[in-house]
Amino acid sequence: MDEKELNQRLWEITGRFFKRGPTSFLTEDMAPFDTKKPNLHDSKAEFMAEKELVEKGLSHIDALFDILNLRSDQEGTPARGSVALNMALDKGARQANRDRVPEHIYQMIQKCAVDGGLTLSTLWILVALNAQFFQRNRELIDQEAIYWSSPNRAPNHYARIIALRFAKLIARETGKKPTFGTARDGGHPSTEFGRALEDVFKLLEIKATVKGPASWAIGQLTDEDLQRSVFGNALAGAYPMPPTSSLDPHEFTNALSLDRKKASEE
Repeated sequence: MDEKELNQRLWEITGRFFKRGPTSFLTEDMAPFDTKKPNLHDSKAEFMAEKELVEKGLSHIDALFDILNLRSDQEGTPARGSVALNMALDKGARQANRDRVPEHIYQMIQKCAVDGGLTLSTLWILVALNAQFFQRNRELIDQEAIYWSSPNRAPNHYARIIALRFAKLIARETGKKPTFGTARDGGHPSTEFGRALEDVFKLLEIKATVKGPASWAIGQLTDEDLQRSVFGNALAGAYPMPPTSSLDPHEFTNALSLDRKKASEE
């Protein structure tokens, strides 16, 4: 299913709650709400796999600094053999690329790096790469504290964020908080919101039951979510825009943090 068809199907689902407003050629193919996956992992095993790679990356870059002596000692004295090694590497690279004519941008970048001194150019690349590995490591440490430190099984974060975006959209467009319940026979969703969310999950291939995410999302709604935008409605005729519901990553993180705090107190 391509993106256009997916968005049309999502609009059909939201049509159970409110009528789609006027559109323009810029907005007719847009989704009714943001369906992008947050920068989170599907499982703790997947999270730990990336965390291990980042730690290895930092370690290997550190080793290259030592081998090429790109980080000298406290007195600034090069280690024995490092000067000769760097000179040999630079000379060999220049000879290997002496008669090579760059055919695309990557070969041009490589030639410039070699002409400027391979080991010196590598220094600046490694400094930039090391900074990004370090930043990613900090992000993963924060994510581990928020999402993966609980001894219990972690919730499906993508399912939760989609449920929250969908609930906010319905609340804003109808002015009413959606409800969720299950039937006595079979435990399947008994409310329109629950059944619609189940269809959304199927379209987005989210492998999770809707009960937990739906109940959690409804619990995050506030009175502010029930207020329709007067400014947006006034401009709808002249500048048709879809009633997209996009969630600030910090808002989602805060909601999850409060959720974990409540769970720990119970």
